Amino acid sequence: MDLTFAKGVFTIPNPIAEFRSLLGSVPNSRWDSSKIAWVYSSSAEAKKLLLLFCENGLLKPTQDAKNELIEMRDQIQLQNSVRGIKQERSVEVEVPLKVELFQHQKKAYKIGITLSRLGLLMEQGTGKTLSSLAIAGYRYNRGEVKRLLIVAPKSTLRGWEEEITNFVDYPVEVINLGNSKGKKKIQLIKQTSGDNRALKIILINYESVWRIYPEIEEWSPDMIIADEMQKIKNPRAKQSRAMHKLGDQVRYKQGLTGTPVSQGPLDIWSQYRFLDPDIFGKKFYEFRDRYAVMGGFKGHRVVKFQNLDELSMKAHSIAYRVRKQDTDIDLPPITNQYLYCTLGNEANKYYREMKKEFTVTLNENKGNAHAPIVLTQLLRLQQITGGFLPVEEGKIVQVDSSKLNLLTEVVSDLPLDKKLVIFARFLPEIEAIKEEVTKLGRKLVTLTGKTKNRGEVISNFQKDPKLTVMVAQIQTGGVGLNLQVADTVIFYSTNFSYIDYDQAKARIHRIGQVSSSVTYIHLVSERTVDEQIFEALDNKKDVADYIVDHIQK
Repeated sequence: MDLTFAKGVFTIPNPIAEFRSLLGSVPNSRWDSSKIAWVYSSSAEAKKLLLLFCENGLLKPTQDAKNELIEMRDQIQLQNSVRGIKQERSVEVEVPLKVELFQHQKKAYKIGITLSRLGLLMEQGTGKTLSSLAIAGYRYNRGEVKRLLIVAPKSTLRGWEEEITNFVDYPVEVINLGNSKGKKKIQLIKQTSGDNRALKIILINYESVWRIYPEIEEWSPDMIIADEMQKIKNPRAKQSRAMHKLGDQVRYKQGLTGTPVSQGPLDIWSQYRFLDPDIFGKKFYEFRDRYAVMGGFKGHRVVKFQNLDELSMKAHSIAYRVRKQDTDIDLPPITNQYLYCTLGNEANKYYREMKKEFTVTLNENKGNAHAPIVLTQLLRLQQITGGFLPVEEGKIVQVDSSKLNLLTEVVSDLPLDKKLVIFARFLPEIEAIKEEVTKLGRKLVTLTGKTKNRGEVISNFQKDPKLTVMVAQIQTGGVGLNLQVADTVIFYSTNFSYIDYDQAKARIHRIGQVSSSVTYIHLVSERTVDEQIFEALDNKKDVADYIVDHIQK
């Protein structure tokens, strides 16, 4: 019986009747009555059995099918060798960089030059950027990669450009498309020279990939690095689908993230669909049904998860996980401080009225924390603790200054030359913080969702000793930035995401931090939702659910 392979699908036409039950036992198989054939998706489990059938003479593969099965067999052998690398106590390798790597980075490099598809699941601050650039350099020096596409959040592109400029020890030509408009991006891509005297690198943000997908596809990268890979965890998002299509055309791929799972295990599928679809297949619902039990209204809610040991084993077969405590990095100790203030009478009155309304809404919704109105009221409570009251037509007025006064006290007690980062959630808070910090005679920079020249702002803060304060919106400044020139962070307010909070902390507690200690100062309005927010974050829990559980106590 023949085994064919085309467009990612194996097919056995006109199978012998006595073997139909055997052929139907292969995972991800289906009978196509119109073709009178068994059809198999290109999953690792299916390939293993099909390869076994071919070796035993049951199937006769076409050349394309044979090549696909041999590549899978070779990949499995490489994955087995990677297990050995992970167990090595010491790794000595020469890397194409101008700096020495830590042991865990050398392991990442050795694994990366072994596997063509790799997930670097390394926590923030453990140096995954340099590891990935070293791997790219190895591939370039061997003639395997001539064009490298680096896709990352827009706020991190300047950081990538600086890392490349300062640390790689191989010739490069870098085009940063982060601050260019659509037509200009296309023009820059087309102007990329075709010679091989340097590795051509294009830096682009995720949102732009699907917008200019045809031009990127035509540019034809040999390798893709997806930084903060969790940005494509939603399989229905346009940027995720674009990355899936690009990934199908590229041999060498890396996915970098310290937080591959933020909402739940199902986050894994879309990221691995890009990285290596053989691991979990190309069909999300088959993956979901394997690892989750659905229930609730019309069966659309995950009731529980299953087969998670298998999921973890498969995910780690092409991944290298690094946590800070597992490294040989000598990072300074952390100090967490919680400083308290009390809302003034007027703000307290507004807060109690809002909280009463919140509790009534919870009761009406039977504790459903995901009702939009509940989340909106929770957000409004938090705005009041920062000193601001949302009123009709989206207008916000300042009703209290207790937390601002506390911030002023904290900042005024710090040396004028000490660099610090202040995180806040809301734009009115950021404007008020800017005004207070300026009154103290400090020069500052701000980073919000509206900031256009993010790379320049970050670079100025890092290099200019007169700029001692960065005021950043936590949703924007909490991802992929190197701010270790500071050793103190003040959390004026946070959003409800533990991931954003943890990544914000990692902006200064990372490789390159030379201070003897790192301090996180949390400003808390007493007897308000602030206390539950920081308690939830400290316990690594979802804030909204946690607060709903406690608000009625």
